[in-house]
Amino acid sequence: MVEKPEKTSIEIPAGWVKMLDRHGWPTVLVFVIGMALWNFTTWIQPRFDKMLDNHFETVKQLTETQAAQVENGKKLVNIAESEVKKTDDISKKVDDVHRVIVGGKIQKGD
Repeated sequence: MVEKPEKTSIEIPAGWVKMLDRHGWPTVLVFVIGMALWNFTTWIQPRFDKMLDNHFETVKQLTETQAAQVENGKKLVNIAESEVKKTDDISKKVDDVHRVIVGGKIQKGD
């Protein structure tokens, strides 16, 4: 059985070592962080777009529902107003009938 040598450290590619020597750690760290942020934004962008699309669809549906509720409210107000008018008319007619009956009894002397 052939034994493999045990690795004790991470091997850094030669190109990266040259870049480290030339630019220094701060520049390389800024570059690595920038690349990580770029990868994160390209990963999150489709998810964010989907979330915004769902949000705008929900707002559109809620706006349509609110408009329908306002229309129904206006219809209910119109119905209530017409019922008030009918009730007033009936009340006036009952008052007229009452006056005629009471007036007739008073004239007859009952």
